[in-house]
Amino acid sequence: MRRGFTLIELMIVVAIIAIIAAIAIPNLLGSRKAANQSTAIANLRNLATAEETYAAGHGNKYADSFDDMGFLTNTANTTDLVRSGYHYYLCVNSSNTDWYAFAIVVTTDDGDYNYFVDKSAVVRQAANTSKPSKTTYDATDKATGQGWTPVGG
Repeated sequence: MRRGFTLIELMIVVAIIAIIAAIAIPNLLGSRKAANQSTAIANLRNLATAEETYAAGHGNKYADSFDDMGFLTNTANTTDLVRSGYHYYLCVNSSNTDWYAFAIVVTTDDGDYNYFVDKSAVVRQAANTSKPSKTTYDATDKATGQGWTPVGG
């Protein structure tokens, strides 16, 4: 009567597990990337709603930080933060009558697109190769984001 496994049998089992892992891991990473992108789009849509809701209760003036709206953060006066592989930037003009926001991918493993939204509430996307080279945004960036392709369009 034979007890235990031979070296060949164990090597075959290890090879099968390695093949399954080689198939599953890229699919898992792709799923995470798609989830991050979906989260970024949803967050920007929710941001547009939160800004309009805030303005309705504050004399048509928009919130100048995420914390003012209680959106995505509990840190005081935050205009940029990182969530789910995306860096979010909120830009409001000096009179708080106009705003726009970007969701910029942190690394290429986190997403394939950068996203933009303004008070029109149309979320726009561009391949992350068009990522602005600076970490703060000025008025000219709004025009850049408005030129991006609408999501689903």
